[in-house]
Amino acid sequence: MADQTRIEDVGEKIGGEKEPSTYLSRPRLDHLQRTGLPDEREGRDISPDDFVEIFGFLCCGFSGWLTQSERQDLSNRAYDAFCTLACILNVDKTFLSLNGTLALTFGAFDGVNTPAHYKTVSKIINVPRLEYAGNLAHEFWHALDHCFGEYIKPKLAEITPWQSLESLDFATEIYSNQERRWQSLDYVRNLTFPFPQHGIVPNVCGICTANLKPLMLAVHALLERPYTVVEAKRRVEADLDEDCRKLRDGIYNWFNTLPLQSDNEVSDHIAQQITKDVYQKIIQGDHPDCSIVTQHSLVKQLIERQSQASQPLYLTNLPEDIQVFINRLLFLYPIAANREALLQSGYYKNGATHSRYFNDAQTLDKEGSKPSWSLPHKLAARAFEAFVQDQCRKLNCRDDFLVHGTQEERFLACEVAPYPMGQDRKRTHAAFDGFMTFFKNKFFPSHENKDEETRSDVLRPKTRMT
Repeated sequence: MADQTRIEDVGEKIGGEKEPSTYLSRPRLDHLQRTGLPDEREGRDISPDDFVEIFGFLCCGFSGWLTQSERQDLSNRAYDAFCTLACILNVDKTFLSLNGTLALTFGAFDGVNTPAHYKTVSKIINVPRLEYAGNLAHEFWHALDHCFGEYIKPKLAEITPWQSLESLDFATEIYSNQERRWQSLDYVRNLTFPFPQHGIVPNVCGICTANLKPLMLAVHALLERPYTVVEAKRRVEADLDEDCRKLRDGIYNWFNTLPLQSDNEVSDHIAQQITKDVYQKIIQGDHPDCSIVTQHSLVKQLIERQSQASQPLYLTNLPEDIQVFINRLLFLYPIAANREALLQSGYYKNGATHSRYFNDAQTLDKEGSKPSWSLPHKLAARAFEAFVQDQCRKLNCRDDFLVHGTQEERFLACEVAPYPMGQDRKRTHAAFDGFMTFFKNKFFPSHENKDEETRSDVLRPKTRMT
């Protein structure tokens, strides 16, 4: 956003309440723990220059609200937390400043009780006071999401009206917005199948499939879950019913173009009977075509009656869509009737519905005045928190200042959860793992692996703070 500041934080509150529901809030811990990790400070106090020299941040500043002892405590804990994050993500420490594009502040903006947040215009991560500790992983994701958004946004603007992108900053929200547009234009749809083909993305404006697919998989993991076998079967059966209805309506409308001496009820009866006969032949293994309509016994009887009444009936050509609907039934019936065919079909392989994570977020949004919990970039930031904390647990380590409160067991008894649960959590973790691997290799490759194309993509600072 060119002319205004956008601040992203984790302070979603239900219904605009001053204090969110207890279980939705990050718990405030009496003691912040960091265990199972080396003391890379070796007991020394950290200065602002350490963040610049070791991590590559543009600069480091403090709010005037902080006492000197608070400044030192926050500096030490933030340094430790960034060391933890570098270890968890398996990256060099300079990665965390995104190649020198980020700055740090402590306890800044809007007074003494400001929680952590990320400021898009100046690319600042604000580290909160201790009572709001645990948000740092969340805000780092916002920064990384914004960073990749800056990479893809100008390229997509070459094929997309700028108005649809202007207010979007984060890659997850940009891609989610663009995918809806691509689907509506059949850019990523197989024309014989009603679902987006997961894994297929357009190669446009220099953004190749390899560069968009990791982001696409992350967005899909946040918003969707695959169909179960039962759900896939229900969907194909629903499509069968819908295409039978369309075939019947197509035949009925064709009859209405003929100079018939019968009422609409007769036309409707004939259309229904022909549709049933078409479907029955498909069940029996036949492959009917549109000639079944004009050669049907009921149609011949109708022609004969009008001829006897000295008003001969001449059939006009059938609309092409009647054959299309018959072809659809020929395509769908074997999938609905045979489990193995269903499992090999796009209905099962590509079919998806909203994830529980997204549905829960929408439920939380109902109490507010506008969407917040369910926005793609906020879904992504909370899921990244869970990813980082679960990675810490795998390594038998803990850093409460970096992240805490996302544990799945906290929400097992809750009707809705603010973090991914169950299979949603596994899918988002796998997607983030893949995206981080791509992002590191794309923008921060080892020196010896940098080719000309990669060097042009490596991120460079765009803003400087005085």
